[in-house]
Amino acid sequence: MHQRTLQKGTLFADCLLRASSTKLEKQLQNSNKGGEIMPYILGWFLGVPLIVLVLLYLVFH
Repeated sequence: MHQRTLQKGTLFADCLLRASSTKLEKQLQNSNKGGEIMPYILGWFLGVPLIVLVLLYLVFH
């Protein structure tokens, strides 16, 4: 009886460990997507003000 309970406990722990490791893997995959988007965000933050400044210069010069 005790051995069966122990097996159920280790089975539960194994399932819990697998679930948490897959959740961690998904979080790591999602965090890597930020590295792909970052150049575009930097481009927008640097490019848009530059275009606006050039347009303002052309209009008011």
